[in-house]
Amino acid sequence: MFRVYNAEKKQWVKDDIYLNPNGELFLIKQSLFGWIKVPMVLDDKYVYHRDIDLYDKNQNLVFEGDYIRARIAEDKEEIGLVSYAHELSAYVILCVDSDTFYTLGSETTEFIEVIGNVFDGYKE
Repeated sequence: MFRVYNAEKKQWVKDDIYLNPNGELFLIKQSLFGWIKVPMVLDDKYVYHRDIDLYDKNQNLVFEGDYIRARIAEDKEEIGLVSYAHELSAYVILCVDSDTFYTLGSETTEFIEVIGNVFDGYKE
């Protein structure tokens, strides 16, 4: 699954969108002869985030570009941005207030909560 943001209009795209295996976006529209795919140019106007196939403790699907609150230890929480680290071949939490990062996996879902995203910001 994925989500698409229109940076010019500063809003999430709610239309039917198709992402092909090459990472190209298409808007699905009705025509006189059925459904057609209209290419959407991925430039500064449209940005998409893939889901990372994990849910947070509230059963919200987590996407690249989400801000999450993570309970790192019994008495410690961090706020960070979900990003893919190619060097690790893993999704990580890039902590906002430090140079620290933590890997994400199925064993961490009960300790994380989505609190926003890079376009809408987050609430502490």
